[in-house]
Formats: sequence, structure tokens, C-alpha cells
Amino acid sequence: MGPRSARSEQAAKIHTKSAILRSSVIYGTSSENFLTWALTELRDARVLNIVDDQIGSPTYAPDIAEACLRVSQRGITGLFHAAGPESISRYEFTKRLAKAHGHDTEAVNAISTAEAGQQATRPDNSALDSTNLYDIIDYEFRDCKSGLEACSP
Repeated sequence: MGPRSARSEQAAKIHTKSAILRSSVIYGTSSENFLTWALTELRDARVLNIVDDQIGSPTYAPDIAEACLRVSQRGITGLFHAAGPESISRYEFTKRLAKAHGHDTEAVNAISTAEAGQQATRPDNSALDSTNLYDIIDYEFRDCKSGLEACSP
């Protein structure tokens, strides 16, 4: 978690009736994000060099929205992980995205974080176990395959 997220969580905890939903690698097609960028690159037949040593829990945006609604409607408070049920690398996620949308998976190459030279530091593993939230709100987020298939650009 970055410093801005940590400060936001601390501020929310001051209020006793707050709910904090911590997520990871949110994707969908309603706004620009990693998925929309990758799809554009794949459509344009570009080669993608994607890190294979950063693990996350890809989270389909409509699932996190549904969780927010259920938490709010039920007056649930506390800190919860709210992410997809799988832990995979950005590289594996991108390969699955290419396959789900009929693009050449060979256009996705694995590189290390060091090779990527990213400006923002990223954790090696930002995967989250959200089973506690799933049980409380009686809703389970989609796995990558289902979420990626539901994304129609």
C-alpha cells in the first residue's frame, strides 16, 4: 500500500462508522486503466512487455461496486479486503486478457520489474484474501476468466 492509501485509511478510521474496502488491480472498460491500455495495444498489434514478478488479485470493477453497495446498504463497518479470488501476475493477467479477446498471446512478453523501470514503486505481492467480505455480504467476486469475458470494449 502506498503512502496516499495509508493516509486515506487512517483518516477513514477516525470515524467509527466507516467501512474501508481495500482492493487490488481494478479493471473494467468504463474508464481508462491497465486493461483498456493493454487492449488498445493488442488491437494495434503491438508487443507488450509486462512484469511477471508483481502479483495481485485482479478485481472486476462492477464487483467492487456491488460490494460497496452491499456494505453501505447493510451498514457494515470495518476494514475489508475486497478483491478478485485469484492471485496472479500482471503478465498472466495480460495473457488471459489477450486470449479472452481473441488476440495473439505471443504478443505478451514477460519482463521483471527491474527491467520495466517503473517510476512508481509497486509491491511484489498485493494479492488479497477477500473471503471474509464475501461471507459477510453474501457475494463472491468473479474470477479472471469470467471478469475478462464480461468486459466488452
